[in-house]
Amino acid sequence: MASPPVLLFDLGGVIVDFRGGEGMDAVTLGAYGVDFCRDHWWRLPELDRLERGAIAPEEFAAAFIARWRLDLDPSAFVHAFKHWVFGVYDGAPEILAMLRRRRRVACLSNVNSAHWERCVELGVDRLFDACFLSHELGLRKPEPAVYEEVSKRLGVPPGDIHFFDDVPANVEAARAGGMNAALVRKGELEEALVACGLL
Repeated sequence: MASPPVLLFDLGGVIVDFRGGEGMDAVTLGAYGVDFCRDHWWRLPELDRLERGAIAPEEFAAAFIARWRLDLDPSAFVHAFKHWVFGVYDGAPEILAMLRRRRRVACLSNVNSAHWERCVELGVDRLFDACFLSHELGLRKPEPAVYEEVSKRLGVPPGDIHFFDDVPANVEAARAGGMNAALVRKGELEEALVACGLL
């Protein structure tokens, strides 16, 4: 009997309500506006290293504070940064619980240790059979190697994986690696699953 498909989900924008733009706007005291912050909070090269587990959140905090000339202690920034993970989208836990009755359900996220700590506080880790996190893997989407590694760890070919993400480049890379992949509009997980015939 063929293995049942695995459903693989991104976190931020799909399961988790992440508010990076609003978070940066708050720590910069509204100096730039939310739209600007949404487009710039993630641009520091130190974020790539943070999400690969190569530096600690405090080192990222120091770089962020220096870049935006903030009057903040790094530990205070890390506390605020952690809570840019605002919560879990309404209905997502119930949807995942229903899906787990029939399929394996996992997550694949570009995430750092501070944001993952917040996710654990919110119970996100308990929603999945397996969690694949960039800061533990040392790999980030949309690198082809991250999809290959997840497929290997799940023990299924890419074609048996249905992947859901809110970033088009991540979806395209998953498809290029042989996965079934669908784009999710922020917070609209149910609609994406229905469109794929999975709900």
